[in-house]
Amino acid sequence: MPTLAPARPSSDTRRHEKDDRLIAAAQALPELRVAVAHPCAVASLFVAGQRAARLMPEV
Repeated sequence: MPTLAPARPSSDTRRHEKDDRLIAAAQALPELRVAVAHPCAVASLFVAGQRAARLMPEV
């Protein structure tokens, strides 16, 4: 009867584990107010601007 090798984590599983570690590290940091928009779409810039206007105190 053939023996089965122990299952190795797929690259997909390892990728999720790496993402989970990154998310956990980021969650341990203090909260930041940041808006990032890639200028490839007008709608993206518009929404980011609206959100920033609501979050940032008037200067």
